[in-house]
Amino acid sequence: MTTRRFLLLVPVFSLGCGGASTAPKEPAAPATESAPLASAPDQKEDEKAPEPKPEAPAPEPEKKDEPREVKYVVAPEGLRIEVSGATFKPKAKAIRVGGGWGVRVTVEASSSDAVLSLLSTKNGPLAFASKITAPQTLGPMAGEKRVGEEEMFLTPGEPVTLKRDWPPKGATPLKAGQTLELQVGLWGLGEQSETRRPVMKFFVIKMVAGKKTPQPVVSPPASAEQ
Repeated sequence: MTTRRFLLLVPVFSLGCGGASTAPKEPAAPATESAPLASAPDQKEDEKAPEPKPEAPAPEPEKKDEPREVKYVVAPEGLRIEVSGATFKPKAKAIRVGGGWGVRVTVEASSSDAVLSLLSTKNGPLAFASKITAPQTLGPMAGEKRVGEEEMFLTPGEPVTLKRDWPPKGATPLKAGQTLELQVGLWGLGEQSETRRPVMKFFVIKMVAGKKTPQPVVSPPASAEQ
């Protein structure tokens, strides 16, 4: 709203009376001229002052406890997983270990449009948790402790292959009649080392050992089907 100020000038008339003359009065002291009032510039009534534009809010840092959005695509050529701008294509095959069987896990990893950071350990970026049934469960799902801390990068246009074998060195392999459930995760994935977070239960591998070479099956975790 524009405030307008007006200066009202009131003319003063000197009235003279007829008849006897009177001594002329001394002239009044000249009135002191007041400083002119500053007036606002003319502005149309329908013209409004532009409102200040609100400042864009600063982007909030990624919270480590926020759930990730993980997309699973089951295709004839195998499982494809998309998470945090990266794509992973896991594969598994049975390998001979002593008098039993193990699993070789390979994952082709790539980034779509930004460099991403992977947390790697002594055994690489893949984390394992395993459970064996024969036919009853021999024990709870057994995880592992992280040993070592290194950084790997996923660069757009430069896919890398992550590889790891189960069982770990010195552990008992899968025997005939036993079933393996292997949960695979990532120790850490993020845009940089400060924002990396684990990807738990990334995918699951199940394999039944028998008389013939077992065929491991790679699938999304049960939580992805809910």
